[in-house]
Amino acid sequence: MILSTKLLAKFAVNLLNHPFGSVINIGRKNVRRDDFNSLQIIIDSVGTEEILGKSNSYDSVNEIMHYYQKMRADMTIDFYGDDANSESTNFMLLLESQKAHDLSRDLGFTLNYTTSITDVKLLTGEQFSNRLQIALTIEYVNSTELSALRIDELQTEFLENY
Repeated sequence: MILSTKLLAKFAVNLLNHPFGSVINIGRKNVRRDDFNSLQIIIDSVGTEEILGKSNSYDSVNEIMHYYQKMRADMTIDFYGDDANSESTNFMLLLESQKAHDLSRDLGFTLNYTTSITDVKLLTGEQFSNRLQIALTIEYVNSTELSALRIDELQTEFLENY
């Protein structure tokens, strides 16, 4: 499971106040839907994560090298069940709230606003349940540290007569 999926799942759990595992799940786990009426929210990635840029910095006081990688991922959130319309609308409205901004800041990612909402039931010809899908994009930074001793004095030796 990629990091962007975990970040968005934590965000949705806290924003919508639904328990993880019973209402909110990570997609692509082949979970069977027997109850078409109860609310289920499935979070999934659309494809691969894209590397937007890389950088590094050196802390000469603590002798630590920092490496950074900015990532972007296209994500989907599917809302199933009788309450799919109201829950998806609620989610989109809550994206504007201070709580959403605080959550994304605390989790360390930027949530770009929804790019589309699709009534998947109409596309697939389903007759038993509601299904709405919100497409959005998130950006975040991976980072790691490595101990790297600095060179205080350069020692050179010149070889002559070769």
